[in-house]
Amino acid sequence: MQPLNELKIAICSDHAGFELKQIVVEYLKNKSVAGLKDFGTYSAESCDYADFAHPMASAIENNEFDFGISICGSGNGISMTVNKHQGIRAALCWNTEIAELSRQHNNANVLSLPARFVSVEEALKTVPKDLRAASLALGATKWQTIWKVVIPGSISGIMTGTILAVSRGAGEVAPILFTGVAYYVATLPASFSDQFMVLGYHIYVMTTQSANVDQTLPIQFGTTLVLLMLTFILNISAIVLRYRIRKKKSN
Repeated sequence: MQPLNELKIAICSDHAGFELKQIVVEYLKNKSVAGLKDFGTYSAESCDYADFAHPMASAIENNEFDFGISICGSGNGISMTVNKHQGIRAALCWNTEIAELSRQHNNANVLSLPARFVSVEEALKTVPKDLRAASLALGATKWQTIWKVVIPGSISGIMTGTILAVSRGAGEVAPILFTGVAYYVATLPASFSDQFMVLGYHIYVMTTQSANVDQTLPIQFGTTLVLLMLTFILNISAIVLRYRIRKKKSN
């Protein structure tokens, strides 16, 4: 494969992939690629990825560019769209190993990235090493580099990982059955060794162990409603915070 400074690369995304696209564009500019065209979108406002995916795919088919990069929330939709073009072989990749294999074994010419489902570790890897090296060379400490360069460049992926973790933590209660959970406790735990209540387990006991399940139905529904509300509130709060961070960075 040719070195980056001899390649002509096209890139596009929808609103969900806009922030990650900006990072990739900046990285490619620093690598001095032979040609680079951003087909859009150009803001984080809601849009249809097909409006940008088709023009990019056509340009690659016409040999105007050597490779392309397409980005959307899951990576699936935009990948399917560009793959409708006969000359396009788009591969959905979420880490470097899969990307390398798709090129070596499938001759992929478009890299599709899932902006909303990149892990925290992979998000941190998207921050170019050149930026970290430049920060340290200018006299910044490692902590300053992490705080001013690494975290701002990967905050979207970190927030995505947080949202997914909150959802899983609220739904997967099985492991805590063996760590001190109780059906009912009248007071809040005062130490790490005290027993505690979990709404999911509370619902489970009432639906399976109650002497009269019908009489406990109002409590079951009430507990379920509280659990759902807490889950939604935590997720919405994280999503709003992520949106504001993205909007601030795009401005």
